[in-house]
Amino acid sequence: MNAMADRSNGYEAIAGEHMVRREQRSIGVDAVRQWARSLAPGTAILDLGCGHGIPLAKALIDDGFVVHGIDASPVMVAAFGRRFPHSPASCEPVEESRYFGRSFDGVLAWGLMFLLTEDAQRDLIGRSRRC
Repeated sequence: MNAMADRSNGYEAIAGEHMVRREQRSIGVDAVRQWARSLAPGTAILDLGCGHGIPLAKALIDDGFVVHGIDASPVMVAAFGRRFPHSPASCEPVEESRYFGRSFDGVLAWGLMFLLTEDAQRDLIGRSRRC
């Protein structure tokens, strides 16, 4: 894939390896579950940079939340869809997303922000506050 056309910041090229490694670790699960306790059970959460959904989206779904995922890697979004067929997922860069045209009770962006420029981070935070 052309590096200029890769909106996944390199994750598409290593999607298989990334998914295997991420499934072997539970990094972030405790922190995300603790954060989610501040939300009403069953509420909708937007997972920006969701990858294939393991382990964070899975933990939230297992805890009864409705998770919508956005990721720019087609391989990872396809894996997310196979694993969580009742959780909407969109393959697009978060910087361009319309967030499914709806609002959410919480937004998760674990491991995403460091991939973005400072201006893109500022824009994403501002847009996420309004969704």
